Amino acid sequence: MFVAPVVVNLSRLVTDRGKTPDTEDEGAGEIGKVEDDGEDTKLKPQVDVKLGGTDPFNAFKLPQDRTTDLALHHWIHVFQNTRMPTNPRQPWMSINLSDQTLLSVTVYCSINHFFFIRGQRCPQAYLPRKLHAIQNINKELQRLPSDHAMVAVAVMTLLECLGGEPAEWVVHRQGLQLMIRSRGGLENLGLEGSVQRVISWADTCCAILLRTAPTLHPTLIPNALEPAIPGFSIGNLAARLDPLTASSHLTSGIIYIYLRLRYLSQLLLSIPTPTLTSSSSSSPTVLDQSFFSDKVDLIERAILSLLCSSDLASSVSAAFLTAFLNAALIFVYEDLREVPKWNNVSILLSQRIKSGLELAELEGVMRWCPDLLLWTLMLGMSGANPLEVGARGWFVGEIGWVEGVVGIEGKVPRGLKAILGIRYFELAEGVGESVDGDAGDEGG
Repeated sequence: MFVAPVVVNLSRLVTDRGKTPDTEDEGAGEIGKVEDDGEDTKLKPQVDVKLGGTDPFNAFKLPQDRTTDLALHHWIHVFQNTRMPTNPRQPWMSINLSDQTLLSVTVYCSINHFFFIRGQRCPQAYLPRKLHAIQNINKELQRLPSDHAMVAVAVMTLLECLGGEPAEWVVHRQGLQLMIRSRGGLENLGLEGSVQRVISWADTCCAILLRTAPTLHPTLIPNALEPAIPGFSIGNLAARLDPLTASSHLTSGIIYIYLRLRYLSQLLLSIPTPTLTSSSSSSPTVLDQSFFSDKVDLIERAILSLLCSSDLASSVSAAFLTAFLNAALIFVYEDLREVPKWNNVSILLSQRIKSGLELAELEGVMRWCPDLLLWTLMLGMSGANPLEVGARGWFVGEIGWVEGVVGIEGKVPRGLKAILGIRYFELAEGVGESVDGDAGDEGG
């Protein structure tokens, strides 16, 4: 499946799963060389011969230089081997090479991602690639848009949401809505549901930034191939949540989200690493066969639904519960979707978490749900902009306070990339044991 613009967690970036985070993909130094000698338009293409060359007949007017080759190489060998693609994936390289708009967007997004995972903004020298992609998209808006063009606009929308400017993603979102209406709705889109899935993610991503409910209702396959995983006891969490929610519906929603995120983390751990991804997008993987991205899409929509609910708005602990749900969205993006840390969405959600918890009566929350409070603080710390020392320091201080109250000083790592996946739950549940009873509802 085609992948969106930003893909792998900075702590996990690899060309293949056996290399260290500091290892760059083959040709990764080429952009630096191109910029140093200023001869990017003079360099001969060196794309993998398996691809048949980069637009050898110049049908799509791609720049014939190493940066284009690098973009395609990076897309194949990095993008395709992550959890960013929506599942199931298709032989997208052949599709891209047959569509000018989608290929131009692929090249731009791949270059942008190359810099993003290195903690850099895409240099101004590559702005023409973006303009080329937008020009092709604008042409598509003048006629009934194809499936490929709609994927291209959805991907550009995601790129701007995650690493661009608000004014830009708003424009792309409006264009995408026009395209959907012109095609008569999501149900009329093709490519075996692939178009619908990419657009659905763009829809939820925009909804997060706008603090609104998603506008689309995609057809998802959320429960395919879910193996049994040993049950996890939530103990008396429901009873402890009740004083904070004053609503059985809200209590059950919070518990469902927590358990579902935990299950998806365990599911990833249960899949052998070599079967997570494939060097060829045409080869099915466990994630493809289980429609993993549909599972993520569904839980993301469940979180947004609860954020927009009247039960949450009327809760006596709305500030804390809202912070918890924002933390859940950070977990979705950084750990399930493998979006790089410190993207626009995570940073914004971290700011909302801090603002909410500053308004919350944390002593009361600490009395009933120290585990959920610690979980929320850890994810808020993960999403915080590392350049905003004060914000990150606030989370570190609050985590230290929780640790001190329950007597587990120093248990939570403070490094920028020290906590991943299921570890968030294990650390939080260690705190929860101090207030939990022996009774247990089983989740899984």
